[in-house]
Amino acid sequence: MDLIVYGISHQTASIKFLNKVTFLREDYPRIYAELLSLPGIQEVTILSTCNRSEIYAVVLDEQEGIRTLKTFYLDYFDLPGQEASAYFYHHANDKMVRHLFSVIGGLNSLVIGETQISGQVREAYRLAAQFGGTKTILNRLFHKAFEVNKKVRVETEVGSGVVSVGHAAVQLAEKIFYPIQNCRALVIGAGETAALTARHLQQAGVKNITVTNRTLQKAQDLAERVEGKAVPFEQVMEHLIQADIVITATSSPEPLFVKEDIQKILKIRQKRNLFFIDIAVPYDLDPEIREFDGIYLYDIDDLKQIVAQNRASREREAEKAGEIIKIETVDFLNWIKNLQINPTIQKLRRRFEEILEKEFKQYEHKFPEEQWPVAEEMTRRIVNKILHLPTVKLKELYNNPDGIHKISVIKQFFDLE
Repeated sequence: MDLIVYGISHQTASIKFLNKVTFLREDYPRIYAELLSLPGIQEVTILSTCNRSEIYAVVLDEQEGIRTLKTFYLDYFDLPGQEASAYFYHHANDKMVRHLFSVIGGLNSLVIGETQISGQVREAYRLAAQFGGTKTILNRLFHKAFEVNKKVRVETEVGSGVVSVGHAAVQLAEKIFYPIQNCRALVIGAGETAALTARHLQQAGVKNITVTNRTLQKAQDLAERVEGKAVPFEQVMEHLIQADIVITATSSPEPLFVKEDIQKILKIRQKRNLFFIDIAVPYDLDPEIREFDGIYLYDIDDLKQIVAQNRASREREAEKAGEIIKIETVDFLNWIKNLQINPTIQKLRRRFEEILEKEFKQYEHKFPEEQWPVAEEMTRRIVNKILHLPTVKLKELYNNPDGIHKISVIKQFFDLE
């Protein structure tokens, strides 16, 4: 028996290619039925997210299992063979366990330490159990993974500190305006960075989000996604007067607002604080506006410095998390070893107990009946003492390079097959 994972992730392939190998939820009943019918596959769990597509499995043989899952991916998604070789990876046994623990702990995520993946792993396990994919081994493995994830989150700070420019921008805004939920936000631009920051504003609870862009349709699309409103770019000065937080992320080659523009709106705003986050390259805002009272301006360089510090911190914490994962991997593998050796130990014990019972019945008539319990207890103690050292040695043998062969000889010697 071996444990394997076969899959692909953002670390080995582009998001565009990952989209080609995403398992759809509505197809899971059929997919699980097909996987479990494959030769050598005993248990299986699919983990399919926007950043990874993986199949975890308990198989009879490592190499056969890897070939089986590779063929399954190629056939199911109609992929040419060279793509599987280039983008897919596989891990077995201790490396498979360590991989799963690292995945759920966020160490293999696009953003180190992110927590969304832990929920995705839980959901993957729930679905696998629902469709009959998990039994003793994977049930234990995934529950162990949940415990490891909790330990990593509690004992390290791998998930602390913002690591995206958009998130950093919103956290800075929260320090100026509290509660941020009551603020009016103006997002100027509708590209990827602007959209990400707008989503962070929405997640922070900001209800009043206005989006403007030179192309009104793009502003309307983004506004719809964050439950805000879109306004024509020509009305931007009017909305600057009303705003508390302004995000600028356009591709304009020249500053959108110079010192004089901001000076005009300050007279109308009546000393209300205005928080600018300029994420554009080149800058959308004249840096000199920092001179005005009540104006807080952070640009992309400020935010990147915060993000870099937090990323470095997470990477240091990821090393601590890695040590926890190493220890927990060994603990799980010891459970596997005990699971595999225990049947042999139990059979050996039963063989001795059968001899004990047979011999006791043969001689019990030679003892007074009231002494039977004492005699039976004495013989059981003798059996326990005789089996103690063989039990310890059997467990030790499993860790030796030729241990499996020696155990097989012992099984033949005592007729335990």
